[in-house]
Amino acid sequence: MSFGISNGIISSCMKVPLLNDFAVMLSVYTKLISSPKIKEITIQELKDFFDGRMVYKKQYFENYTDLKNAFNFARKVLDYYSQK
Repeated sequence: MSFGISNGIISSCMKVPLLNDFAVMLSVYTKLISSPKIKEITIQELKDFFDGRMVYKKQYFENYTDLKNAFNFARKVLDYYSQK
């Protein structure tokens, strides 16, 4: 599974328990929830959170590469599972 980011970043991000849990949660969620409408609403709420609140005051974190990589990884995982 490739999210459009390097294998090195994927490997390092999957070692972070929070990011690993997020990726696994989305994987399981997309398999367990059978209602397409519920999936669509939930994924859209997550996207709204990522694109709104999580980037509010993003200038505070511009110098933190690990944090930016974690955000990019989580957002790409979300994009990947939103297409399923």
